Amino acid sequence: MKRKVDGNFNCEENKLISLEWSPKYVGGDFDCQDNKLTLLEGAPEEVGGSFDCSHNRLTSLEGAPKIVGGNFNCHTNRLTSLEGAPKIVGGSFDVEWNNLKSLKGAPEWVRGDFICSRNHLSSLDGAPKRVDGDFMCWFQWNDEVRSYVRVFTEEEVRSVCKVGGSII
Repeated sequence: MKRKVDGNFNCEENKLISLEWSPKYVGGDFDCQDNKLTLLEGAPEEVGGSFDCSHNRLTSLEGAPKIVGGNFNCHTNRLTSLEGAPKIVGGSFDVEWNNLKSLKGAPEWVRGDFICSRNHLSSLDGAPKRVDGDFMCWFQWNDEVRSYVRVFTEEEVRSVCKVGGSII
């Protein structure tokens, strides 16, 4: 039997370390932020609304939903890779405040904003091919000078991604 929730599913702030009991389909939003998750194994395969796994201890997006109709929020984790991210996100995709050095594995198409600020990016390799909203990549951490620096110009971003909005 496939487990299904037609509306929203909220399990935030429960000190969870696993999602293996989660429904496989959520018609609305799925919120598992502010837990102790290190993996997304067991997360729903499809979320009709937004998926929020921010403020956890994730190092990877393996096991993330394949389809997200709304926003995908995974900011403030320990991500070192975007492998496992959905290929298309119906809203915004927010991965700021992580440990990313690359955008490989990022969605191909983000219908909202793409936010990858406050990471350790040295290139835009793997950036989405299309972002309908804004592309936000300011403040990339440089370990050598131990401070935030702006690394990417508007021209650099537009050379790898069709951006419908602003580049910040």
